[in-house]
Amino acid sequence: MPVPRRARQSAARQAPFDVLVIGGGPAGAAAAIYAARKGIRTGIAAGTPRRPIARHRRIENFISVKETQGHALAADLEGMSPPTM
Repeated sequence: MPVPRRARQSAARQAPFDVLVIGGGPAGAAAAIYAARKGIRTGIAAGTPRRPIARHRRIENFISVKETQGHALAADLEGMSPPTM
Protein backbone atom coordinates (compact mmCIF):
# COMPACT_ATOMS: atom_id res chain seq x y z
CA MET A 1 0.00 0.00 0.00
CA PRO A 2 1.53 3.38 -0.97
CA VAL A 3 2.33 5.90 1.75
CA PRO A 4 0.11 9.01 1.46
CA ARG A 5 1.79 12.12 0.09
CA ARG A 6 1.10 14.16 3.23
CA ALA A 7 2.81 11.50 5.38
CA ARG A 8 5.87 11.48 3.09
CA GLN A 9 6.14 15.28 3.26
CA SER A 10 5.77 15.28 7.03
CA ALA A 11 8.44 12.58 7.37
CA ALA A 12 10.83 14.62 5.23
CA ARG A 13 10.57 17.51 7.71
CA GLN A 14 11.25 15.29 10.75
CA ALA A 15 14.62 14.32 12.15
CA PRO A 16 15.74 10.87 10.96
CA PHE A 17 14.58 7.78 12.78
CA ASP A 18 16.87 5.16 14.24
CA VAL A 19 14.46 2.51 12.89
CA LEU A 20 11.89 2.80 10.13
CA VAL A 21 9.36 -0.04 10.09
CA ILE A 22 7.79 -0.69 6.70
CA GLY A 23 4.23 -1.97 7.08
CA GLY A 24 1.51 -1.39 9.64
CA GLY A 25 0.15 -4.91 9.95
CA PRO A 26 0.60 -7.08 13.04
CA ALA A 27 4.31 -7.76 12.43
CA GLY A 28 5.13 -4.13 11.65
CA ALA A 29 3.15 -2.86 14.62
CA ALA A 30 4.86 -5.35 16.95
CA ALA A 31 8.29 -4.33 15.65
CA ALA A 32 7.51 -0.63 16.14
CA ILE A 33 6.09 -1.16 19.62
CA TYR A 34 9.11 -3.16 20.80
CA ALA A 35 11.58 -0.66 19.31
CA ALA A 36 9.78 2.35 20.81
CA ARG A 37 9.64 0.68 24.24
CA LYS A 38 13.43 0.39 24.14
CA GLY A 39 13.69 4.14 23.54
CA ILE A 40 14.66 3.81 19.88
CA ARG A 41 13.35 6.64 17.67
CA THR A 42 10.89 4.68 15.58
CA GLY A 43 8.91 5.58 12.47
CA ILE A 44 6.26 3.58 10.64
CA ALA A 45 5.70 3.81 6.89
CA ALA A 46 2.27 2.29 6.31
CA GLY A 47 -1.22 2.94 5.19
CA THR A 48 -4.08 2.40 7.59
CA PRO A 49 -3.39 -0.72 9.67
CA ARG A 50 -7.09 -1.38 10.32
CA ARG A 51 -8.10 -2.35 6.78
CA PRO A 52 -6.42 -5.74 6.27
CA ILE A 53 -6.57 -6.88 9.89
CA ALA A 54 -10.14 -5.78 10.54
CA ARG A 55 -11.48 -8.16 7.87
CA HIS A 56 -10.48 -11.24 9.85
CA ARG A 57 -13.04 -12.69 12.21
CA ARG A 58 -10.60 -14.74 14.24
CA ILE A 59 -6.90 -14.19 14.92
CA GLU A 60 -4.93 -16.68 16.98
CA ASN A 61 -1.45 -16.75 18.50
CA PHE A 62 -0.52 -13.13 17.97
CA ILE A 63 2.14 -11.92 20.42
CA SER A 64 0.67 -12.20 23.94
CA VAL A 65 -2.88 -12.65 22.58
CA LYS A 66 -4.33 -16.13 22.58
CA GLU A 67 -7.36 -15.29 20.42
CA THR A 68 -9.13 -12.12 19.27
CA GLN A 69 -11.11 -10.65 16.40
CA GLY A 70 -9.59 -8.54 13.65
CA HIS A 71 -11.31 -5.25 14.43
CA ALA A 72 -10.37 -5.54 18.13
CA LEU A 73 -6.72 -6.27 17.32
CA ALA A 74 -6.56 -3.36 14.87
CA ALA A 75 -7.91 -0.96 17.50
CA ASP A 76 -5.46 -2.28 20.11
CA LEU A 77 -2.49 -1.93 17.73
CA GLU A 78 -3.43 1.64 16.89
CA GLY A 79 -3.66 2.47 20.59
CA MET A 80 -0.25 0.93 21.35
CA SER A 81 1.66 2.26 18.36
CA PRO A 82 4.10 5.13 18.74
CA PRO A 83 2.72 8.58 17.88
CA THR A 84 2.39 9.25 14.17
CA MET A 85 3.81 12.17 12.28
